[in-house]
Amino acid sequence: MGKVDLFLGGPLGLWVLDNVDPQTVRCVFSEDDAIANKARGIGITGISGPAPVGLSVHYPHILEHSSISRYEHIYNIHPGLLPWGRCYYPVFWALWADEPAGCTLHEIDAGIDTGPIVAQCVVPKYDWDTGGSLHQRVSESEKGLFLEYWPRIMAGDMPEAVPQVGKGSFHLKQEFFDLRLYGAQGLTAPEMLKLIRCLSHPDYTGLIVHAGHKEYEVSARLVQ
Repeated sequence: MGKVDLFLGGPLGLWVLDNVDPQTVRCVFSEDDAIANKARGIGITGISGPAPVGLSVHYPHILEHSSISRYEHIYNIHPGLLPWGRCYYPVFWALWADEPAGCTLHEIDAGIDTGPIVAQCVVPKYDWDTGGSLHQRVSESEKGLFLEYWPRIMAGDMPEAVPQVGKGSFHLKQEFFDLRLYGAQGLTAPEMLKLIRCLSHPDYTGLIVHAGHKEYEVSARLVQ
């Protein structure tokens, strides 16, 4: 089959470029300078001819219909166990709202993370998890999905995708930021500790707590 277009973002998007043959990629779409520079460095320099298939991995934007319609098939690797965790920060919501955790390879349709499912991996949660520790295990599962299905994407040998079943959950980005900025108000001590744990991630700031005229970022670190 022809080459594949990649829509990439974040550390996992950068990892993808270490695990593809540049000759199989037509173009990389990304706003991340590290990803763009790496793509150029391995010889993915432009657009030449049609790509019947697209794959999104942590691309930070919702693709519009005009982009989706260019492809015979376009897929997304999502860090949530769809239909749970649609939209933003599914790993956080898996901990805070006690939703299932995992990752999903699915077709992209006109909705937000509503497309038919190709494959999924369930990721276990533990009482000691922080947002960072669960995110790490979800990321490893996403890598496993990519390594398993990338050759099939290239060969045009993908299994039939099945529609999502159940309502699941949907969380806007603003819900996350409201909890981070104002979530401590009215919580019991155990609830606040849980929220701190869920918001703790090595690459992001934790819960914002106001004390007098001061503002603190509070996070937890697993030490044993």
